[in-house]
Amino acid sequence: MKRNATFIVERLLEMGDDAALHWVRANYAEETIKETVKNSRRLSRKTARFWQAFFGLEEEEVRCLSRSYRQAETPLWPY
Repeated sequence: MKRNATFIVERLLEMGDDAALHWVRANYAEETIKETVKNSRRLSRKTARFWQAFFGLEEEEVRCLSRSYRQAETPLWPY
C-alpha cells in the first residue's frame, strides 16, 4: 500500500464509489491525497476540479489542470 500509494489513490479518486473514498481517507494521510491530486497527470479534469475545491487548492497547484498539460493531452482513460 505504501509503495503504490500514488497509483492506488489516483485510481480510487477517479473511479471509486463512496466506500472507496472513505477507505482512501481512512488509510492515507490527507497530505498524501493532496500531493497525489496536485501531481497526478492521470486524473480527469472533472475529478481534479472536485478535489481542487475539496482541498481548497489553487488551479495552478493542480498539474493536470495546467493549460500546457491539457492542450497536449491524449486520452488516458477509455471513456
